Amino acid sequence: MPATRLMRPALVLLVFCTLLLDCGRHELHAAQVLRLGMEAGAPAVLDPHLCTGADAVIADMAFNALLRFRPGDSAVIEPDLAEALPKPKIEGGKQVWTFALKKGVMFQPVPKRAALEMKSDDVVYSLKKAADPLRSAYAYHYAGMSFRAQGPYTVQVVLDKPMSTTLFLPRFADRAGGAVLCRKASEDPCAQDLQRPPVGTGPFAFKDTSTPGVIALEAHKEYFRGEPRLDGVEVVYLPDSFACEQAFRRGELHLLCGQRSSRWIEKAASWDATTVEVFGPAESLYLVFNTRSGPLSDRKARQAIAHALARREFVDLFGEAVADRLHAHVPPDVAGAINEKDIRALGLAYDTDLTLARRLLGQALAAGRPAIRIECAPQEGERALYEVLRRRLERIGIAVILGDPAAESGRGAQSVGQTLEFRWAVPATADKLLTSLLAEPDSSAPGVPGYRKLDTMLEAARRETGLKKQQEIWRHAQLKLLQDMAVYPICTTRYVVARKYSVDYGYALSNCHTPVPPITEKTCLQQ
Repeated sequence: MPATRLMRPALVLLVFCTLLLDCGRHELHAAQVLRLGMEAGAPAVLDPHLCTGADAVIADMAFNALLRFRPGDSAVIEPDLAEALPKPKIEGGKQVWTFALKKGVMFQPVPKRAALEMKSDDVVYSLKKAADPLRSAYAYHYAGMSFRAQGPYTVQVVLDKPMSTTLFLPRFADRAGGAVLCRKASEDPCAQDLQRPPVGTGPFAFKDTSTPGVIALEAHKEYFRGEPRLDGVEVVYLPDSFACEQAFRRGELHLLCGQRSSRWIEKAASWDATTVEVFGPAESLYLVFNTRSGPLSDRKARQAIAHALARREFVDLFGEAVADRLHAHVPPDVAGAINEKDIRALGLAYDTDLTLARRLLGQALAAGRPAIRIECAPQEGERALYEVLRRRLERIGIAVILGDPAAESGRGAQSVGQTLEFRWAVPATADKLLTSLLAEPDSSAPGVPGYRKLDTMLEAARRETGLKKQQEIWRHAQLKLLQDMAVYPICTTRYVVARKYSVDYGYALSNCHTPVPPITEKTCLQQ
């Protein structure tokens, strides 16, 4: 009995704390503040023209662009700050695109200043900033363009060389550097001195960035599409996946960016009141070859490696729930793709065939080259990919050394070093994807050393205004890459998010090219 009596106060305290915690969670829920968890460090800058990758999730909520990818369906581009999709005209020998702006669009309020209306001067200022390599990570999108205001609600974009609708429109959509900022707020010396977050027109405005690991946004009540149903959003940055999962399971998060893994999906699906959503496209995985010099300058050696590999083994690393085999470089849901049936009809699928791989390798080595040795120093998180590569290539007699190449001796073998590498690419457009794969390593994009044969072809595709002809050029470029086996396409992956039952996006999620489904003015927490 005495022991029981001693336990009663502790039990009462435990019950009280539990009720208090539940009460706090109810208030959070009732207040319509959505909490999003991400395994990452908080972004150092909030400028939408400098945010890339996961950091752009913040920019998506705080800013608009002239155009946008439809929430939940990234295959559709629709007007955002513009009244309608523009159509090009030729004036003075140059291509001109005219955007008519929506009237009455208000910027988010700034302390001690009345809210300002968005006008053409703000748009031109923002586009010039986005095109400035010193102030933007997206400047290459706007090379060869100039911008001018034609009255308070009209903006024109003038191109030195014509561009197709397929390539032009995405450059002026969200997540492409096209975010519009308030010029007066951006140029205010006080705002710059205090390093205040930039001001946009989006459904949520920056509220507080002082709490370490948390960025808080509040509803923009004068948002032009209507007052947001959420009172605010808090993006919580956590150090590792375990911390993310525990916070989500404790009810401290409503949304959680998950791991691209079938195992993670199965685990998260067992959590209480949780739905796991898999969507994309996310990124595509490729193996790139050094075609400039060394043993892999021989096409037969590259083809031998391709026939030794098995796409299925790479897909198994992620799981079929999040990955699909890729037989051409442009994924099936991107304009300019080649379907698997046509690839097979041309004999370019490169199915696993160890006998053929050994024969091709023998023909390549018959030219007096020694045995091939590949030295790889996998980056963090990539070792599993290189382990699959090592196991497959050792079956045809190619030595693969993982770790520190300098610690190994290379007697009797010709090393190709780090010139055979796995590369990830975002399948935004066929042009962007193929250009990034062919760029030299010293550029900002991944590259295929020594393979510059398709530059002229891709340039022709950019200047082609007819969609059918443009896609034909992209398909031909991929066939050339497959014939020469300069880049081996492996698989595409999708994003994974765990969502509490209470979260209602406000739209149907079909496909989306952002790691988090867009949080819009229609998103809410259901009671």
